[in-house]
Formats: sequence, structure tokens, C-alpha cells
Amino acid sequence: MKSKDEIDKAMTVKCWEMFNCEETACPGYRAEGMKCWLISGTHCHGEIRGKFLEKMEICLECDVFRKNINPSEMAETFQEIKRQFNGLRNIAEMSNKELETMSLELAISLSEVFEALKKISAGDPDVRIPEKSEVELISLLKHFVNLAAENLGEIVDQCHEFAFCLATYFEVLHKVSKGDLDVRVSDASQLEIFQSLRNLTNETIEGIAGEINERKRVEKSLKLNEERFRTLLKLEKMKVGSEKEFANFALGEGVRLTGSSLGYLLFVDDEKNSSELCLWSGEALEKCSAQEMSHSFSEKAGVWGDSIRLRKPVIYNDLQTMPDRKGYPEKHLPITRYMSIPIFDESRIVAAAGVCNKEDPYNEFDVIHLALIMNSMWRIIKQKRIEYQLEKYHEHIEKL
Repeated sequence: MKSKDEIDKAMTVKCWEMFNCEETACPGYRAEGMKCWLISGTHCHGEIRGKFLEKMEICLECDVFRKNINPSEMAETFQEIKRQFNGLRNIAEMSNKELETMSLELAISLSEVFEALKKISAGDPDVRIPEKSEVELISLLKHFVNLAAENLGEIVDQCHEFAFCLATYFEVLHKVSKGDLDVRVSDASQLEIFQSLRNLTNETIEGIAGEINERKRVEKSLKLNEERFRTLLKLEKMKVGSEKEFANFALGEGVRLTGSSLGYLLFVDDEKNSSELCLWSGEALEKCSAQEMSHSFSEKAGVWGDSIRLRKPVIYNDLQTMPDRKGYPEKHLPITRYMSIPIFDESRIVAAAGVCNKEDPYNEFDVIHLALIMNSMWRIIKQKRIEYQLEKYHEHIEKL
């Protein structure tokens, strides 16, 4: 009997052999261990890729990844995701500290500016404040204060406008330091210095807002991918009781990870053009009766049967405006957005899974998330069916 290591080795697929790759400069070319998805800077399809988190979507669709992955490799992949995610989190924390330091310097420098302005307004032309600062905006403000002191006789009237505008800037920057990234400077000052300051301040705020929003997007994407790997790992380790319970769990995870409110799973016989079992998950279980949730596939089925007819995933993000859509039974939950995928066993469709009513439009990543979970579910169910048939066969042989 072969050991686990021998089985794993026999199942290993080499990426350079599968794709006839001659990129000898690629760090994954003939690399030991064959975990090319964890290697940074691989030359995939003519392009140099980054870390696993940057090329994750490509790797998840790659045949090499799918054919090599197993519970052990998946656990190691999950650990690498966790390590890179922690690295990104550390960078984010450093950025937050830099923002806090900048806010503190802004507060101290503005206090110096206000104090200098008080002395200038009292008629003191000798007041000076150091202009050196790491923040260009602060240096510009201090420089203007010193110019004001040097030309006190000519700009007394401008000091009043300066003080008013500065108070506006201080309020805006204070709001930014508290996390309000939608605030902008909108003063109508005709002074060139304040026009430049307004543009510079607003550009700075927009830059900070863009970085934070991008960081939030990346963190959300990483969290979703982490949850997806947890689900796939849980499916691999899960003890299958009944097929229905196992399929219900996978369907529930598909609904949750796509941000949907309900979903269905329909097992079909592609050759007989008939359905076996329809499962529902989410809001449908609470608000629809069993009769309303009953469906079977036929050529006359509405848009929910398109993925089976077309043999490919379908996305309808504005279902209510489709001219050829078919209605649904009375009291059935209204459907606004809809996505469905066929589940294949080689070239034969064995099931179809659909999710509905995500708040944001469905996209290709939602298709990937749902397909990975449903395909893993079917692979495990198929394996359990084979094991059950073998067990029954051995029992029959023993009775002979």
C-alpha cells in the first residue's frame, strides 16, 4: 500500500510541463515542492506576477493549483495568506501612526501661527517663527506669517482675512484628523497664497482618502478570501452525514460569501433533462412555503434555468427590467439581482447553484467564490457515493 507522501507525489502536476513553459528565469521553474502559487515573482503566461495575494485570483483559476491542492496544501496556503495579511496590517498601522504624528505637528504649528498672528495684530513687526517642517502646508503657512510680520504696515488688513481663513483651515484639518475624509476647504479668498493652500490641502485630503479607501478595499478582499479558504478547508475536513445536510452547508456558505440574501441548489440529470432535488438557503427558508420553493428544470424554465441551458455562469444585476423574464409565484420573494452557475462532472452538468439579491452588483469574483465552493462540494459528494458503492459491492461479495 502506498504511503500518503507517495500518493501526493504521484498526484503532483508540474506547471512548466502542463503549459510547456521554457521560462528558466522564473523562480518557480523546476522548483522543489511544486507550490508555485506561493512563490513570488513567477512568470505566468508571459507576465511577471507578485506575491500570492496579488496573483490569488489567477492562481485559484489555474489547473495546476486545482490539481495539486489537498487539505495539507490548503492549510499551508492559508498560513501564507495569514502571514501576508499580517504584513499588510502592520503597514497600515505604521501609516496610521504617521497620520497621527502629522496631526500632532499640525496642531502644534497652528498654535504657533495663531500666537504669532496675535503679536502681529498687536503691532509687533519683529515676531518670527521657524519655517522648517516636514509638512509642506505648515512650512507655507509659517512662511506667510513671517512675510506678514516683515510687511506689517502693508498687510494689516489682510491679517484679518488670514485669521478667518486660517480658522477655516484649522477646522477642516481637525475634522480630517478625526477621520472625516469628505470635508474640503471651500473658502473664497482672492489671495494667491490661500488659493494655493486650498488646492494643496484638498489634494492632500483626497490623496489620504484614496489611500485609506484602497486599504479598506484590500482588507475586505483579503478577509473574504480568508473566509473562502476557511470554508474550503472546512468542507475538506467535514464529516459527511447525509448529502442533503452537506449540500445545505455548502449552499449556505456560498450565499454568505457572495453577500446574498438567498440561494438555491438544484441537482439535475443532464442526460434525462430532469431534476432530482432542490435546496434553498437564507431568507427563502423563512418567508417562502415549500410549494413556492419547489422547482424543477425544463426547457421552458425562466432565467433561473439559463445557466443550465447556456452551460455557463449567468449574471443579471437588473432582473426587473429584463423584457423576456418570466415572473415568479404569488408571495414569492422579489428578485432584484441574480447569479447562477452550472456544476459539471467532466462535460456533464450535475447541478446548478444560484444566489440572489446581493446589495451590490454581482461580478466575476462572486462567480469564482461560488464555483469553488460548489465544485468542492460536488467532488466530495461524488467521492462519498463511490465509497458507498464500493462498500455495498464488498458486502455483496462477502455474502457470496
